[in-house]
Amino acid sequence: MKKIIKTLLVVMVLAVVLTAFTGCDAVETLKGIIPSELAAMIPPQLTCSILGHKGEAYSPCERCGEVWTESAQGRLECNSSGHIMKAYPEVPATCTEGGWSAGVVCTRCGYAERTRFPIPAKGHSMADATCENPSTCSVCGYEEGEAAGHTSVDVEALAPTCSAVGHTAGTQCSVCKKILSGCEEIAIDPTAHKVVDVEALAPTCSTPGHTAGTACELCDEILSGCEEIAIDPDAHVYMTGVCMYCYAPEYVPGEYTLVVDAALQAAAYKLTMVYVPEAGHYHFTTNLFDASPYVQLWIFTTEYKSSSTEDWPSDLQSGAWLEYSATGHTYLEPGYYLFGIYGLNIVPADTYSLTIKKVDCTNTEEVTKAPTCTETGLKTTTCTVCGHVVEGVEVPAVGHSWADATCTTPKTCSVCSEVEGEALGHAFIDGACVLCKLAYVDPT
Repeated sequence: MKKIIKTLLVVMVLAVVLTAFTGCDAVETLKGIIPSELAAMIPPQLTCSILGHKGEAYSPCERCGEVWTESAQGRLECNSSGHIMKAYPEVPATCTEGGWSAGVVCTRCGYAERTRFPIPAKGHSMADATCENPSTCSVCGYEEGEAAGHTSVDVEALAPTCSAVGHTAGTQCSVCKKILSGCEEIAIDPTAHKVVDVEALAPTCSTPGHTAGTACELCDEILSGCEEIAIDPDAHVYMTGVCMYCYAPEYVPGEYTLVVDAALQAAAYKLTMVYVPEAGHYHFTTNLFDASPYVQLWIFTTEYKSSSTEDWPSDLQSGAWLEYSATGHTYLEPGYYLFGIYGLNIVPADTYSLTIKKVDCTNTEEVTKAPTCTETGLKTTTCTVCGHVVEGVEVPAVGHSWADATCTTPKTCSVCSEVEGEALGHAFIDGACVLCKLAYVDPT
């Protein structure tokens, strides 16, 4: 045995010397000339530790299988003949095997212009086992263990309805809901309705109504009755002076009966909402002025967008109220207004009235921008009774004052001199123009 070891050592020393001076792989050459039994006893790791690895850097050695990054023997060769540089792309890591970053290295000695770094293996991303599949890696599909198996539960039969299918009895997995047996589908039964009574619905001003009848609670099909009743344009449902469906006002300027009750007799506000359809001056009168010296008429001047009583002022004696104008009328923009009657010591009765009437005012006018033939002007109007001023009232354009076209001039405005069309031109007959009577002159 000692003789064999000595022989191997001699062989390896000789291989090192030959490789150093010749540059060839002397180990492989010697393996071909020495006895095969002796050659088999030379481990590849021993060969690589003496001579360096074989193949490209950052790749498995062709001799020992180890991934190597530098080689002493290769460095000796590169020192004399130069490096053999190669650009390596990134090798991504997998679940079980590591990878390498991108780099530029010598394939012979491992010298790096851009060093490659090892990337650790990622490891498996195992999902829990399901009823039919074992725990499985979501990346590479590696399986581990066994499937969990189904958990069977009984499923009762379900009768079909007019809008949904049914099924027979059977079994089902309580975990994954897979049908294990039975549960065959039963087609929809168009006659399997769930009948409920439908009350009659009166029509309104904006929606039709219907008679009483029956319908299916599942598919909404009308089974009997429920005949449509046409919209009734007069069927308003008023809430605080406005229809809750179409927002039509309950009150417009006119005469209204005011019922004075005990509360108003003691001292309180009687509220009425009135819709003013167009801007202008309105005159208000009430015979309550004759019933008590302690009566006041107030108008809430803010336009209402909602008829809800929640929008009404909480403090009826606040500055938001405008007392009835002593001049006899008040200017209002279109909108909803609250009219408040404040009374004290009035005998309760239902014969009192409030009259709201639009009046034509006498206004003075001042033109602030004169109109032209084509552009509107502006003016300011001032009521001679109450002094209400309205600025920016449009004055219509006056339009052109056209003079007819002549033989030599087109149609022309006498105000702004704008022209339209072309001159008529002369019409000579028997030596004279029949239009302007100009005598014909021969140009020659």
